[in-house]
Amino acid sequence: MGVGLAVAALNPLAVVVGAVAGRFIPLTAVKIGAGVLFVGFGLWNLLVKEKPQPEEECEAKSGKHVILAVMGAFLLAEIGDKTQLATLSLAARFDGSAWNSVGVWLGATIGMVLANMLAVVAGHLAGRRIPAKLMKRISAALFIGFGIWAVADALT
Repeated sequence: MGVGLAVAALNPLAVVVGAVAGRFIPLTAVKIGAGVLFVGFGLWNLLVKEKPQPEEECEAKSGKHVILAVMGAFLLAEIGDKTQLATLSLAARFDGSAWNSVGVWLGATIGMVLANMLAVVAGHLAGRRIPAKLMKRISAALFIGFGIWAVADALT
């Protein structure tokens, strides 16, 4: 719930900024820019080493407080993150009409919620059996692949 509320609140900002940019920047430039951003995100995933985070134990008193805590933490963590920038670039890539903006917002929000649900379920079920390096490589490959595709599409 908390992640869904945070994503639903953050994505409209990215969509509006992207839609406005898409009206003033030529489509070819937007596609190339989005492609370069995606390739950059992929390289970032491959090259940036995250510092190990100490495990903390916390005890939740009620479901309401857990939702608010997750929402607040996710809002702070995701502002200006790769996923928000990806949403911005997707919004800029389309014509900025209300329907396209709503579609980008809904798609980005549903995608983020589903991805986070999958991460929570997979993390719970698999524990530490799935290597984080493998997940980073898959993520990087997808970002780079979509980036190359966007640049190739812009140049054809």
